[in-house]
Formats: sequence, structure tokens, C-alpha cells
Amino acid sequence: MPLAVDWITTPNPQSGHGVSYGYVLANAHLAVAAQRAGLVFEPGNEIALHVKTPMQFAPIQGAARQALYTMWESPDFPPDLRPHLDAADLIMVPSRFCVEIFRPYVRPEVPIVIVPLGIDPLVFRPCRRMWQPGDSFQWLMVGAANARKGWDTLEETWHRHFIHRTDCHLYCKTTGTLKALSESIRRGAIPVADRPGVVHYRNMILDFRNLPAAVLALTYQRSHGFVFPTAGEGAGLTLLEAMATGLPSIATRYSGLLDFADDSVAKLVSWEPRYSTMTDGTNGPVRSVVNSAWVPPAELADAMGWMMAHYRDALMMGRRAAQRVHASWTWDAAGRRLVRVLQRFAEGRPFPQAVAA
Repeated sequence: MPLAVDWITTPNPQSGHGVSYGYVLANAHLAVAAQRAGLVFEPGNEIALHVKTPMQFAPIQGAARQALYTMWESPDFPPDLRPHLDAADLIMVPSRFCVEIFRPYVRPEVPIVIVPLGIDPLVFRPCRRMWQPGDSFQWLMVGAANARKGWDTLEETWHRHFIHRTDCHLYCKTTGTLKALSESIRRGAIPVADRPGVVHYRNMILDFRNLPAAVLALTYQRSHGFVFPTAGEGAGLTLLEAMATGLPSIATRYSGLLDFADDSVAKLVSWEPRYSTMTDGTNGPVRSVVNSAWVPPAELADAMGWMMAHYRDALMMGRRAAQRVHASWTWDAAGRRLVRVLQRFAEGRPFPQAVAA
């Protein structure tokens, strides 16, 4: 008999709630993959599966068991969110990093199980890349222009070491409001005439548009290096996408991305601890001050310099990355894992402590 759950999604990203790229993709792709693996969505089922941030999770009345798929980006978990987790009978997270974050704040009898995120292998495909000195090396950053994504380090690194160079440029596929776009123009950025929502400043390009997955994949494929000095990731989906296309990547040696990234497939850079603010993603007050990672600009500049000077080695690293991601880190693999976990949960079988099912 097919396994059924009441799948309860996080609010639409246009609703005003802070909904990260990872949650949007988990809802859209993990749900489809789980259905392909045999999961049935049945409103009112005794098992309620919530795919939500911790601050949005609340138990559904009438459901006998509450499962939560969630993530967090810092080992400091806000005290006011901890009671939210008491209602969960099963917690699923995308990485070992998240297991370690949530374990101190969850009832001992509640299993915390890893169900990773993934990529669409038909969209994020490897491609042949070439770059020679004399061509402009396209560095790519994908993510919000904020401190958690390492924007402060990247911006300082670029202005110190790369802003006057003619052999490279930085393409930032970011997010933002019309106000953010207007502010970038006020500060000197020039709109690109044939691409509304895209501006450039010297050898930097900021792309504020919402891109379809196929166009985003093409952006990865047309780039030469991916730079991601993140302060912390529950999973690190954009790095996973970059690696899936074989794009040589630089990332922080920290957090959830270490489940799939190591020195054989990415250039990992060292970091120092720092404290930064964390909000609920809305325009509301700051929720907490959290511990996170900070990549010194000199570290990032050295890694970027190495990649441009040793690009053949970087391409080999990118090819190994693509092979790893396509072998194990797809949405279909994640969907099958999710169904196995929920089946075990439905049957009341115990889980090994803090490990993948």
C-alpha cells in the first residue's frame, strides 16, 4: 500500500516571508521526486510533513505525528525558536552540520535524519570549458548580497585586488528588491540597456532578475570560476549546482556544504569565527546575534589567484565535482531517501542516532 502524508509547504517566496532558495527548491523538486518514488500526498493524513523554516513550523491539529524538514546556518540557534521544535516527532535536515545544530534543542527520543538536497541532472549538466590569458575570466557568485553569503568578503576582495583588472570580471546573480536595484544605480552602477534588472560597475555585473533554472544553469556553464565565501550553509545548494556543471569552485571550509565538497573537488578556504545578525527574513526586528564563519579577503584573493594561474588543475577538480554530484546528489536520489525515512517513521521502527537512513 502506498505511503501517504499531508505535505505542508512553506509560504510562497512572494508572500513576504523570508523563504530561502533551498526551501523553495525543496518544495518544488523534492516533492515531485518523492511522488515519483511512491509517496502520496493526502491532506488530513495522520502524518503531517512540514517543509518549513523553524520559525514557520507549527503542528497541524488532527495529525497524530508531525515530521519537519528544515535547516539552519549557524551553531547558535535562537532561544525563542527552540519551543517550536518540541512538537516535532521526526526532524529531517540536509546535512551533518544541521544534525549537530539541532540535536541539543530536540527531545532525546526524536530522531534527526539526513535527507540531502539535490540537482536536476538534465538541467545542471557538465560542459566543456576553456580559458586562456587574454580572455576575460568570468567569476560567478550566486546568492543574496548579504553577509551570510559572504558578500562583504567578496566585495572587499574584489575592490582590493580585481576591480582594475582587465583579464577578469565578476558576475553576481543575486536577489533584491526594486529599492536594492535603485540603490546600486544611485551608487554608480549603470543599467544594461537590453537586460532590465541587470547593472554593471566597472568589471562587475549585478543581475537582480529571477532566472528560470535552465537560464541559471547556462550562467554556470558560461562562467570560469565560482566564488562562494559563505558564512554558513544548511546545505549549500548553489555550490552543488555549480559543481554539477563542472564549474571550478571556491568555498568556505565550513558548514553543510562539507557533506559533498572536499579538497578533491573544490578549493576550500579557511575562515575565522565572527558574530553577525540573523533575522527571520522579513523586515522585522533582528532575532539574534549568531556565530558564523568569516573568510579573510586575503585568503579569498589567494584562492582566486591560484585558480586563474592553475586553471587546468581547477578544471580537473571541476570534472571530479560533476561526477560526484551526478552520481549521488540528484533530486531523485533525495526523493527516494525521503520516502525510505518516512516509511520507517510510519512503521515505528527506530533510527540509528543522528545518521542517514
